[in-house]
Amino acid sequence: MFNLVKRFHQSSRLLTFDVVGLFPHIPKATTLQFIGELLVIAQVPHETITEFFELLNTCCTPKFCQFNNKFYEFPDEVGILIGSPLDSLIFEAFMNKFEQALFSSAHSLLG
Repeated sequence: MFNLVKRFHQSSRLLTFDVVGLFPHIPKATTLQFIGELLVIAQVPHETITEFFELLNTCCTPKFCQFNNKFYEFPDEVGILIGSPLDSLIFEAFMNKFEQALFSSAHSLLG
């Protein structure tokens, strides 16, 4: 999931995240809660937040695809489907929350 690479000086580190295949593993409920918190902090009106989440759930609900003239349905454990209209928005919110949690921790990789 992440790579640690030493660069420049002995004491500096570059931490990169490998996000290949991450979309289906994004915890949807937690990420949507965080998006809601961001909207409240930004003082978005409650009615607008409600409408936004109704639209967001409509876009994220279909969990099926067609391949070789057959339809397939994904299980509920699958997070955000790649190609979803709003996958990049949800992904950015998830990574923002993840980075905040990681960089505010006392993890040994950050010391």
